[in-house]
Amino acid sequence: MTKVKKTIYYRVKFKQLFEISEKAVRVDCFDGSSDILPKSQIIHEPFEDAILVPVWLAEQKNIQFAHKKIWKSQ
Repeated sequence: MTKVKKTIYYRVKFKQLFEISEKAVRVDCFDGSSDILPKSQIIHEPFEDAILVPVWLAEQKNIQFAHKKIWKSQ
């Protein structure tokens, strides 16, 4: 039996999401904050205006996020 590794995420609701390179996106939030995030660390579900960002990354960046923690398998 193998263990499934889960990561804790915060939901970031964005106003606009820009692809700035193959490896990074710029997130503009509704409160006016924005920052650049690595694509490898975020989960963007199609047809939603939100992304999931790992807790450790969201707390380091200048972005608006919901403090409800979401557990997801990698």
